[in-house]
This record gives sequence, structure tokens and C-alpha cells, in this order.
Amino acid sequence: AVGGQDRFYVKELLDDPRDAVARMDQALQITGLQHTTFCPGPDQVFSNSRKMIVPLKNWAREHGTLFHIHSAEEPKTTAWFKEAIEPGMTEVEFLEAIGVLDSETVLAHQVNCFGRDVEILARHQTRIVHNPLANTILGSGMPPVIDMLNAGIMVAISTDGSGSADNQNIIAAARLAAQYQKAKYQDATLLKSEKLLEMITSVPAKILRQNQGELKTGMRVDFVLLSLDKPNMVPTRADNVIENIIWSADGSEIDTVVTRGKLLKLSGRVLPFSDGHTPENIMGAVQKLSELFAEYRKTAPELKGTGAHQ
Repeated sequence: AVGGQDRFYVKELLDDPRDAVARMDQALQITGLQHTTFCPGPDQVFSNSRKMIVPLKNWAREHGTLFHIHSAEEPKTTAWFKEAIEPGMTEVEFLEAIGVLDSETVLAHQVNCFGRDVEILARHQTRIVHNPLANTILGSGMPPVIDMLNAGIMVAISTDGSGSADNQNIIAAARLAAQYQKAKYQDATLLKSEKLLEMITSVPAKILRQNQGELKTGMRVDFVLLSLDKPNMVPTRADNVIENIIWSADGSEIDTVVTRGKLLKLSGRVLPFSDGHTPENIMGAVQKLSELFAEYRKTAPELKGTGAHQ
């Protein structure tokens, strides 16, 4: 998703709608990315006016791509939006009013739902990406996932970025998503392990319109093999393997990774990349960037938060 925002941030960093659309056109001209697709991804609903959102959604429709945006993530900003930015309207109602909601629109978070929000999302078949790790770490709350699923809304589970989640373990995200809902409703039958596995595999594939997420003829050759002889996975049987993956795995069990038929990890070791770089090269570069960033922060101007946290 190619991002941007045109309000409520540092002036020098604000975007222009025409530039945002031009950037999408430029993305299509990039060569050598046969496995990469682009879609408009303006930052958040509150940080983008209709002058930004509508042209980008129109671009997505014209080019047959998804449209991605963060919505109703944080309670204080969500309330501020309804009170001061678009008085009387929730972010979902605003998106519906400007004609953005449909089955090709993907809303990240959608934590704070009000009134008719779930019904509106279901009617337009809008997709939701739930990020429980980030939502709890940042104290944002949790979306009404059970209500969404009962309304027929397609909900995927994700991790969000490292800047807000501090953890890209998708199994941990699935586990937390279920634990919260089970505790909230005091119902241990909610979000069974089979459903959670779908929400981190086949459901995201459907939302992203990728030919993957299932092991069957005609699907892309993507799969992960887990070692089941780790202490935390014992005993594992055919009848409890999914439960063990969701409730006991911590990620260290991932032994083999294959994507598009290409072996990326074998016997627990990440293999060298196609461009010749090795995991060790990457780790060294990451450490160097981290040190440079630490030095930059010592003299960098302070950037305050966005939205109601400005």
C-alpha cells in the first residue's frame, strides 16, 4: 500500500492529492517486481480529507486494486473525529457517505465501532484487518470481532508494523485475538483454533486476492513446515495438531518455508537470498541503521503525535 496524508501533521510532510495519484501511476512503471502489486493506502481516515481519499479510491477502481486505510484505531482520536472533524459522523459513516466502502476496501483496526458501523460494513462487504498486538500495546482497545463475524464481515488477523506491535509473530496475534474475545464474553467456545488458522492464512489470501492460503491443486506453492518435537508441542497428534499450533507454538518451531515453490528456510536456517545477500548481511545492516537512527534522534526536531494527540 502506498501511503500519504493531507492534514493534521507536520506541514512539510503533508501530501497533495495530485501528487498521491501521480505516485500511484509511477508505482506501476517500476520494473522487476513481477510478484508485487500496489494499491492506494492513505494513512488514516482522520488524517486524510475527502479530497485525498476519493481520488485514490477512484484510482483503485480504475486499476482494479484494493484500497487500504486505517480506521477508528484509537478511542480519543475516534471521538475527536466524530465531534470536530465530521460532526455527528463515525469514520465508517464518513467513508460510506463519500462512496469508498465496498468489497475492495480494507480497513485496518476498526477498533471503535458505534451504532450502525458493523451493519454498514457488512452491507458493503468491506474487509477488516484485526491487529490485536498493536491494539493492546497502544491501549487502543479491541474491535467487536465476534459481532463482525456474526454479521458476515471477512476479518483477517495481522500483526501491524514493528513500530506499534513490537512483534511480528502471527501465531501470537491469533492467540491474543482469541483470548481477548473468550475473556470478554466469558465463552471458551469462541474463535476455535481452526477458525483462527483460517484468519491468518486463507482469509488474508482472499482479502488480498492472492492465489494462496490453501494447499490444493492450482494454488500457489506456499507453505510452512513446523517441527512438532519441540517440548512445547509434545504431545501432538492428528486430532490436536491445529490446537497445538495456535495455543502452544511460539514461532521457533518453524523449520521450513517455501513460497512460490522456492525454498527460503530449511532445517531452521534462513537460506541466502536470490541477490546473494545472506541473513547475516541483513542483520548487520539493520544494526547499523539502528545505530544511525539513535544518533539522529539526539539532535532531531521533536515530532508530536497525530490526530487528537497533536
